[in-house]
Amino acid sequence: MAEEINTTSQRDDVTWRSLVGGALLIGGGFALLDQLLRLGWLAPLSGLAGGLFLLAGGIRNRQKGLLIAGSIVVGFGLGIATSLEYPGNWSVVQRIGLVALFGGAGFGLAEFTMNRVRREVIWWPAIPLAILVSGGVCMFVTPARLLDFVLYISLGLGLVLLGIGLSHHWIGLVIPGCLLVWTGLGVYIPWGTSFGVNALSKTGGMLVLFAFGWGLITVFSRVVMKGPIWWPLIPGGLLAVVGWGLYSGENPGNAFRFISNTGTVAIILIGFYLMMMRRGIR
Repeated sequence: MAEEINTTSQRDDVTWRSLVGGALLIGGGFALLDQLLRLGWLAPLSGLAGGLFLLAGGIRNRQKGLLIAGSIVVGFGLGIATSLEYPGNWSVVQRIGLVALFGGAGFGLAEFTMNRVRREVIWWPAIPLAILVSGGVCMFVTPARLLDFVLYISLGLGLVLLGIGLSHHWIGLVIPGCLLVWTGLGVYIPWGTSFGVNALSKTGGMLVLFAFGWGLITVFSRVVMKGPIWWPLIPGGLLAVVGWGLYSGENPGNAFRFISNTGTVAIILIGFYLMMMRRGIR
């Protein structure tokens, strides 16, 4: 039995090295032919061609590593080829965003091929997929400031983690998902807009928005667990009280409107939680 496992491992290792070597030869051959023939469009396709070779080998041999590596290389290769060859009037930042979008799609392709070829469900590619796609969209539709990246990547990654956690009933992913969603909003709204009159009031608004992330954990815990978890309301309540205090102290004229608006959001979350309590009724 041990000899059979060892033989299979050696055969897989030889197949892996052969296919990776073939992919490098194909990619290098495309680049060399482009220099010799001076076509201008063959070199950008070298990564895509090598990735397709790896992916085809992974599908044929049903090897996990080749399926994942081939899918990722195909995604980035297609993004590089499109960003270099597409004649659109795009800036350098937008072309980098296009590569990020296709690269994220490559991680999605890895998840798809693993499910279709090996019948295995893997969720971790969703994390780089969310980061790359969110960052790519940010480069297309915003001035690509640091705060823009914080907002888009936090929202994208948070929503993906929250979705996976809810679908698989994993509280370990629901918690960071809820926190990331409101972290992006909490940083962007005070510091990326005209919210607040000074740094202290902006900090207060940021802390109150952070508090909603902790409250959202209690809301969604009703979905993934037999009963709700209440401890996130402790740090959430402390953040809300401190944030309201900072905002009211530096901006007393608008304090009532700010507290009423944030209180409205809290009421909505409580209503959503009460609706989900029906899940526990037998």
